[in-house]
Amino acid sequence: MGSSRTGVGMNRRLRLGITATGVAFVAAIMLGATGALVPAGQAAASGASTLTILSGSVWIRHAGGDFGSAADGAVLVAGDSVMTGADARAVLTYFEGSTVEMEPGTELSIDAARSDPNGDTIIVMQQHLGMTWNVVTHLLTTGSRYEIHTSTATASVRGTQFTVAVAPDGTTTETTTEGAVANSDAQGIGTVLTLPGQQTTTRKGEAPSEPAPAPKTERTVTVTIGDPNALVVDTFGRANGLHHGKRILQTPGAQLRIVDGQLVVTLPGVPDGTITTHRARGGSVTDGSLVDVRTKVEDQGQPAVELTDSVAAGSTEGVGISERAGDAPSLERYADQPYALAPKVGVAPPTPQAIARSAVVARAATSSVPAFDTAFRVVVPVPLAQSIPRP
Repeated sequence: MGSSRTGVGMNRRLRLGITATGVAFVAAIMLGATGALVPAGQAAASGASTLTILSGSVWIRHAGGDFGSAADGAVLVAGDSVMTGADARAVLTYFEGSTVEMEPGTELSIDAARSDPNGDTIIVMQQHLGMTWNVVTHLLTTGSRYEIHTSTATASVRGTQFTVAVAPDGTTTETTTEGAVANSDAQGIGTVLTLPGQQTTTRKGEAPSEPAPAPKTERTVTVTIGDPNALVVDTFGRANGLHHGKRILQTPGAQLRIVDGQLVVTLPGVPDGTITTHRARGGSVTDGSLVDVRTKVEDQGQPAVELTDSVAAGSTEGVGISERAGDAPSLERYADQPYALAPKVGVAPPTPQAIARSAVVARAATSSVPAFDTAFRVVVPVPLAQSIPRP
């Protein structure tokens, strides 16, 4: 698909928007203490994200405060900021399922995280410095948005996976792994569309560069596991795979496929170190059986090398990768090493709707005024829903 150029009026910021079409309209109403029908969620409901610290020192700042050491599992809301140290990596997990992996030396602020009365989900962030890897869930309404702002460009996406890198001078480079991203400069000079495997760079006062193939990484590691119920942890402690049926992608540029019942995880740009595979219990394969784990390492200009091992449910299999000058890397098997990095997967905080329902139940339970103790949920069929004016 070729690039298109249109003016976009944004003041020196990178805007990543996401929309998708819903298939039904759900209206939730409740009977209040008076018995009158009251639409649920008249005002926008605030959402949140949880912080998972993978390694190193991470700091957070709540609105109006100063930066302080962050605790693993901290909850962040609009107005909060997070910053990773020179050796740190962390993941933000939003209430609607999107994740933001922050590489070392990254600073990010949350401007908005909410659910609007019409069902739209709005997430807006400011990325001041560093690199983020964004895995955006496919939102269900046309007005939902996922945005990242920087000082030089504007980008719009529709449910995708991409990295945003911001240099100290504000130069912004966006690389698309999955989906499509429309990038515009702050002055509205032009817009370009990046497809999977492409990237564009926007410098201060300039239009985005024409999309070009993203540089190939020096190394690609592919791990194939005979049971999809597994996570592969790279040398930096970033987990990738399936966890309770949910896709987890923490390594920038990582890709996940299921091929003939096997989990295939592709990790670009992984340095020397140990790659570990953690197979959970209760998967699609009998727990007592062993399944194969095949690790393939491809360094540019060198022949690919492979190592095949087996792993039982509830155990860990590791492969050590080490570079050899002028030759293909060497692979060494490690089994159930106590020092192996365990996968850390963030838990999405409750949705604003769930919080609102809990508050309604709490108010009903403590109210001195007689009230109905049952909430009514009305599902409006699609044809009728389409005829209802949106607020």
